[in-house]
Amino acid sequence: MRRHKTGERVTESARYLEPTRESGRALLMRGIAGPVVMLNLLRFRAIADYSASPELAPSLPISGAAAFDRYVIAHPAPFAG
Repeated sequence: MRRHKTGERVTESARYLEPTRESGRALLMRGIAGPVVMLNLLRFRAIADYSASPELAPSLPISGAAAFDRYVIAHPAPFAG
């Protein structure tokens, strides 16, 4: 594991930043005015991998994007008003 120039830990295998308390504090201390925008950059598999939870797999293979859509719809549904 290495550190990004901002202080976040970078996991090589997953290629994502893991923010730390210190990097969050440094961001706040910059005193940036205005709204905060969160951007999630997602990359999906051509075929979804259900090997860790085969009981959740659909009867026919679907794309990673379709699996994500299923997840996004299924999980928040109980909390939707």
